[in-house]
Amino acid sequence: MPFLVAAVVLLTALVAFDLFLTLGVIRRLREHTELLSRVPADPLGPGIVTTGGTVGEYAATTVDGRAVSRADLAGGTTVVGFFSTTCPACEKRLPEFVDEVRGAGRVLAVVVGSGAAAEDMCRRLSEVAGTVVCETDEDGPLARAFAVTAYPAFALVDGDGMVLSGGPTLPRATPARG
Repeated sequence: MPFLVAAVVLLTALVAFDLFLTLGVIRRLREHTELLSRVPADPLGPGIVTTGGTVGEYAATTVDGRAVSRADLAGGTTVVGFFSTTCPACEKRLPEFVDEVRGAGRVLAVVVGSGAAAEDMCRRLSEVAGTVVCETDEDGPLARAFAVTAYPAFALVDGDGMVLSGGPTLPRATPARG
């Protein structure tokens, strides 16, 4: 009989301790839910000029030595992609971008970085993009003009420099192929 009483007391203590731990976990989950509800859906923002915004003025030189500026956007819709050599997601998304814009009318690709990694990205993008610019740092003229804050970043820009679609996902509407 004393063993039965000891077992019941021990089980009662274990159940009480388990209930105490469970209530603590529930309280922490409620606190975390409250904290997460205050976080914006996209804390970093779109990473590029938002839809409806306008691209700033810029002047840069392409990898093949041509001068480019915002005036080069005139006359059509342009797909724009920004990639960084220090961004693992950029390396993953680059083939998707290449496939999406293959045959698209006007494509501007910007690579931020230097060295062999930048040269490789520029080479791969040159196969599909009519204009490829390599900027050595994240504060280059195109990155500033497009207000890029995260990589990769994509935009669909009209001939007046207005962003029709911008963010971390590829624009679904691409220029007429041909």
